[in-house]
Formats: sequence, structure tokens, C-alpha cells
Amino acid sequence: MLGVENRYTVGVRDLAVFAAADSSFDKAEKRLLKFCGLKIAANTIKTLCDQESAKMKKWQENSPQSWKGFVEAEGEIEFTTDGTCVNTLEGWKERRVGLFSRREPGKSATPLEWASRHLPRPHVSIAVVDHQSFLISHFSFFIYHALEYLSSKGDVLFGKGTAEYRWWYDTMRYDLLEWGVAPLGDRVQTMASLEQLDKNKEVLRQLKNYLEFHSGRLNDRERLAAGLAIGSGQVEGACKNLIGARLKQTGAKWKRERVDRMGIICSIYYGDQWNDYWKTAH
Repeated sequence: MLGVENRYTVGVRDLAVFAAADSSFDKAEKRLLKFCGLKIAANTIKTLCDQESAKMKKWQENSPQSWKGFVEAEGEIEFTTDGTCVNTLEGWKERRVGLFSRREPGKSATPLEWASRHLPRPHVSIAVVDHQSFLISHFSFFIYHALEYLSSKGDVLFGKGTAEYRWWYDTMRYDLLEWGVAPLGDRVQTMASLEQLDKNKEVLRQLKNYLEFHSGRLNDRERLAAGLAIGSGQVEGACKNLIGARLKQTGAKWKRERVDRMGIICSIYYGDQWNDYWKTAH
């Protein structure tokens, strides 16, 4: 008659799982008592999280309501993904985070303006963790990752911080943003034909293969001109605040299945889906 399935109402489950979404179960117990006057043991909160995560996963994957706000929002659709490792009883295991966002385009920018331009905040974001492999495999290429890779290879080729390194890196960065991968590949090919040291030949071979592999994803000039995002800062922040804040706490070591359960809770908590889920929970 009261709509209570078990011992705890929907409202109490909402509070308990919310309290544990970004902190330990012990701390969640203290929060509930301090802020709500609810005395629920840490082990009970853990059990509630396990039970609710299964429902959340099913809701996020199958319910049209879970994506309704995203579909109806204004702005361009973005999808970015990144990975972070979690300490499990079987060692460190990677968990991938995918982030769907809708954002209005910013002002058109040139390659020289990419690092200082301002982008509007997303209207809505939805996070997924290890969610359907096809989503993870079709990700856009990130300029920050490319520049990090170029920098690491430049350190070996020219010496970290040298004038030669700085000139090479700045030139490669500008060409990457302005023209894409073709000029970079040509420059690396020329260097390979001139270089005599076996060590550097191997570095150049790796760099050439890397650029060829990602050639279809390097369309940053067009995205900059259209005022669209080209970086991975948003999803990297999600990895830190979604996975890192909850699952990488000092001394934490997880069972793999519990990582997956908490990952679902963290994704609902981090994205704009929490209130929508609890409106339909029973």
C-alpha cells in the first residue's frame, strides 16, 4: 500500500547511494547520520549500492527516459573517452569512461588560438563506464594526446628542453592543427632518411606509424574553425572526479565485480541522470 518493496523506501535508498557515490561506505554512514539523522550501517549501504547499481545499469542501457534530457537538449553532440586504472585484488585494471555532451559552438578560432579560446559549458552530459564496446571503439582523436606523444619523441630525438626540441615541437604542433597529419608524416620521413643512429631510427619509425594510424582522426583545423571542442579535458576531468575520487582512494583495493557496480553508480552520479533515475525508481 505504501509502495515499499523492502525495508527501505526509494527516498532512503536515494540518500544512501548518493552518500556513497563519491566517498567510502564508512564516511557515507557518518554523512547520513549527521545530515539526515538516518542511522544506516556501512555494510548496509554497501548492500544497497550493489542492489541499486544493477537497476541503474538496466535503466541507463534500456530506458528511453535515461537519454530524454540529452536528446531534447540544444547544441552539438560530442563524444570523448579516456581510461584510468583502478587497484583490484587482481592488480591494476583499466576502466574506460565515455562522456556524451551537448554544447553550443564557440567562436571560430585559428590554430594559434586553440589553447586560449573559450568554449561554452555543455548543456547536458551523460557518463558511461565500460559501456558497450562499440561506443569506446569509435572515439575522436584528442589533440592533447597527440601533442604529448610528439613531445615524448622530441625529448629522445633532440634532448628535453633544447632549442632544437622547442623549434621542432612548435613546428609540428602548428602543422598538426593547421594542416593535419600529412606535413608531419613527410617531415618524419625526411628525418628518417637522414638519421644514422639506430636508436633514433626506431623512434622515428614509431612516430611515423603513430601518425599514419591516427591520420583519419586529425581534423582539428575544421573543428576549430567551427567553434567545436578538440581536446580531452572534459573526459579527463571525468576520469579524475568520477572514477578517481571514489575508486582510487588511498589504500582501496576492489573486487572486479564491485568496481563495475560502483562504476555504474559513479556514472549516474557524475552525469545529468541522477534525478531522472530516481523519478522512475520503485
